[in-house]
Amino acid sequence: MANPAEVYNMIQLLLQNAKLVTQKKLTCSDVARTHNRLLVRVNQIKLEVFLNEEELGVIGAQESVPVRVIGPGSVESNLQFKKYNLSETAKFYAITHGWGGFVRRTGLQVMDTIQLWSFRVNGNLCFAVAKVEL
Repeated sequence: MANPAEVYNMIQLLLQNAKLVTQKKLTCSDVARTHNRLLVRVNQIKLEVFLNEEELGVIGAQESVPVRVIGPGSVESNLQFKKYNLSETAKFYAITHGWGGFVRRTGLQVMDTIQLWSFRVNGNLCFAVAKVEL
């Protein structure tokens, strides 16, 4: 069991490495059970800010990067981050593979404004979803 000083130091390290990825208002498709993914337009994210070279290659090859996502109420899920092309002109990044369950467990709803933060734990990519009260 970690002592309080170790926990405090770990939290400080996470906060220093945290990067704001985007802020968005959740849409019907972001919370729909049938879609099961969070979409963010490609032009709203700078991948090089939070992805390493290997992850950039995986995303570029249209594959998924495993991510740990933490949300309101300390809900945690193992999900996937990938590029998602709906059409030639509609290109997005998406958090998938269990997003719908994450939404239900956190109570996120249409029109909620969220911030998506990235950070790393032991080198592994993680996201934090924070509900913003406007």
